Amino acid sequence: MNATKLIVAAAVFAAFTGSAMAQGKSEVNLRNAQQSQSGGFLNKQNAEIGTVKGNGSSKVTADGIRQSQSGGFLNKQDLVIGKVDGGGKSDVNARNIRQSQSGGFLNKQEMTIGYVKGNGTAKVTVDNLAQSQSGGFLNKQTMDVGSVR
Repeated sequence: MNATKLIVAAAVFAAFTGSAMAQGKSEVNLRNAQQSQSGGFLNKQNAEIGTVKGNGSSKVTADGIRQSQSGGFLNKQDLVIGKVDGGGKSDVNARNIRQSQSGGFLNKQEMTIGYVKGNGTAKVTVDNLAQSQSGGFLNKQTMDVGSVR
């Protein structure tokens, strides 16, 4: 086999291997999880549940999820449930999800549930979802549920 055929064969193998590795599947059943942060300076808090990077699927059942942040300066808080980044399917059943942020300066708070980036579908069932933010200066609060972009 000459060098050209070896290079082509390696490229074809790498292309198929890359496609298989880029596809993924996440199945999560999570109950009563909490994440909290208080005080501090320039804090950041993140929670990703059932995230798939690349083409694939995410199926999440979540109940009793809490994220809170209080005090501080320039804090940021994220909560992401059932995100598929790169096309695919997100199927989320979420109950009793709470996110809160109080005090601080330039805080940012986001909640994303059942998000698909690229070609795909999002199926979301939500019950008792709450997000609150109080105090501070230039705070931003976002809730994104069942989005396909």
